[in-house]
Amino acid sequence: MNFNNLLPTISSLGCYICNKMAGWILLYNIGLKGLYGVYYIASFFNLKAQKWILGRKNWSAQLRNAVQSAKAVDNQPIIWVHASSLGEFEQAKPIIETLRQSTTPPFVAVSFFSPSGLEASKNYAFADYLFYLPLDSPGNAEKLISILQPDLVIWVKYEYWYHYLARLNRCGIRVLLVSALFRKDKVFFKWYGLLHRKMLDFFHHVFVQDDTSAKVLGSLLAPDKITLAGDTRFDRVVAIQQKFNKIEAIEKWLEYKKGRILVAGSTWPKDDEVLQAVVSAIPELVLIIAPHHVAATDIALLKSKFTAATLFSQIEQRVEASNTGILIIDNIGMLSRLYYYADYCFIGGGFASTGIHNILEAAVYAKPVLFGPNHAEYAEGQELINKGGAYSLPHATALTALLKDLLNNPQLTEQTGKLARQYVEEKAGATQRVVDYIYKNRLLTN
Repeated sequence: MNFNNLLPTISSLGCYICNKMAGWILLYNIGLKGLYGVYYIASFFNLKAQKWILGRKNWSAQLRNAVQSAKAVDNQPIIWVHASSLGEFEQAKPIIETLRQSTTPPFVAVSFFSPSGLEASKNYAFADYLFYLPLDSPGNAEKLISILQPDLVIWVKYEYWYHYLARLNRCGIRVLLVSALFRKDKVFFKWYGLLHRKMLDFFHHVFVQDDTSAKVLGSLLAPDKITLAGDTRFDRVVAIQQKFNKIEAIEKWLEYKKGRILVAGSTWPKDDEVLQAVVSAIPELVLIIAPHHVAATDIALLKSKFTAATLFSQIEQRVEASNTGILIIDNIGMLSRLYYYADYCFIGGGFASTGIHNILEAAVYAKPVLFGPNHAEYAEGQELINKGGAYSLPHATALTALLKDLLNNPQLTEQTGKLARQYVEEKAGATQRVVDYIYKNRLLTN
């Protein structure tokens, strides 16, 4: 084969792809098929991938049944909320719950990309129907939207699916993007970002979290399509704190513990190694550790590090357990309430490659917030440090030294916690800005 003869063809194809929307859509479709193939192969040996595949079986019939039940209620508007996973859904919850307080509560359908979002949200009382978002394609988009017929669509933070957005746009259905973040290094501002820039045009309005996002997005969208609203996560943690429900098993376990309590949330193995060193140096600390992953293998690995630890499932089932001051949480869904019981809160991910997890769930309880050095991608981490409500520590020795200072200085502990809570209160209000916009512009009026 003479490869020189292929060069003009390859060059022409490259120019076509770079300059024509159709070329980027072609690559996008190919990428989606490849994504499905990866999940399909992985489903034979990975439980999460298996749920991703099986959860999308017969989706249209199940969605149709749910919508038909909803339409039995006259004039009930329908909202479609889409969140990639659990963290994004937490940002959607305050909006959903506020809208459900109206005199004509909407039917709320929530779609997820990831099993970790849907599986942890099955008992969420304010959604009428939860489902996996079918793989993005022209056919799936047409079918889903014709079945659901939403009056309003709300997507959260980072979600961009071309065929769904294009179909919603053609149908004249308003789509809001909430709690969005934009930075100059993202795909929208690259030479290969034509498709993503087009997707931005399909949103009726974009609510961004911070000034930086508003500024960079302003180079792509008209100012009247952008609102600097803030992050709805602040409203979410405030709501959880205000409606706090105690964890009886935790309270019973703590009755017999005399030391100060360190709650460590969403930890990874690297974080756990640091915590090992800390409790070895400060044995009087009571440690409650909630790992990011709670599969049997993950809990076994954590138990091998803290050999005398008790599992939450043991105290919950009243099984005879060790009298150690270390408790491992082997379930999901409690972490936002666990921080209530802490004197100090350690946020996992800062010693791992992932970066820190949600620090707001801890800060809202007016407790000092501690984490490792990897927090550069999370603005609230540095903001809370600047506020005086958090500390970033480079290694176990520094964390141990800080905890000893806090143990010996209750006034410092109290002041740090107050500043953490104040930071959350100052940042709250994004939910009301979104909801006010919806009602002012009559986006739920049929």
